[in-house]
Amino acid sequence: MLKGFLLLFIKYAPPVFVVLIPALIVYGSLNPWPPAKEAILDQPNEVAFLIGSSSTYKGDYEKHTKSYLVLNTDEVTSEVVSLTIDTDGFREIKKKEGELLNLLFVYSLFLLATWWFWIKPLQITKPSTGQRP
Repeated sequence: MLKGFLLLFIKYAPPVFVVLIPALIVYGSLNPWPPAKEAILDQPNEVAFLIGSSSTYKGDYEKHTKSYLVLNTDEVTSEVVSLTIDTDGFREIKKKEGELLNLLFVYSLFLLATWWFWIKPLQITKPSTGQRP
């Protein structure tokens, strides 16, 4: 039961993330979050890409968290910055240095799983004409 669920998750989740991660980056570029502009970008040579978003609602209490990949073009550094704001006005900023390689690795695993489960089977089942080029 658990093995079947895990296999289904490994098969169906990666294509969703392969599409959603770039879509989230485009959405964050077209619709910037005003609190993030002033809190995240410290220097003019930094560029931020939205890579995660979550919200929590409990009655009148709201909590919004957005995570950005911040790239510094002069120093060639990267960090993931998470900004949390709640209805009381509390702000929390968490920074993790050098997360670009981790994000690229995870995204490449999503691409590999998508290829393995969805594209590779199409190539194997394609009928051959029996003719040589």
